[in-house]
Amino acid sequence: MPYVVILGDLFASKQISSRAAFQRLLADVMASVSAANPSISSPYTLTLGDEFQAVYARASGLMADLCRIRRACPAAPRALRRLPRRNHHGDQPAAGHRHRRTGLSRGPRSD
Repeated sequence: MPYVVILGDLFASKQISSRAAFQRLLADVMASVSAANPSISSPYTLTLGDEFQAVYARASGLMADLCRIRRACPAAPRALRRLPRRNHHGDQPAAGHRHRRTGLSRGPRSD
């Protein structure tokens, strides 16, 4: 049986002023989400401070669960609310970068 594995790392968590309280809130929200969705085989768990994981037997409700977790975290730093677009190497693309598959450009076309 295939599974959907969610692995996450809270980006820029050191910017959160009351990090311990935030982690407790996050753990509580994840426990609530895990209890509410029968598709979750292994519940959301904080693994190393701000890293988390969960295993779903089916993707049913997965995106709603992730949105619920995100909405419940008002103390998240600005970096979490709006992540920069990145290319497949994790780097921010240059102004004239053209996506290889789609041909979409972030800057003015030169052809």
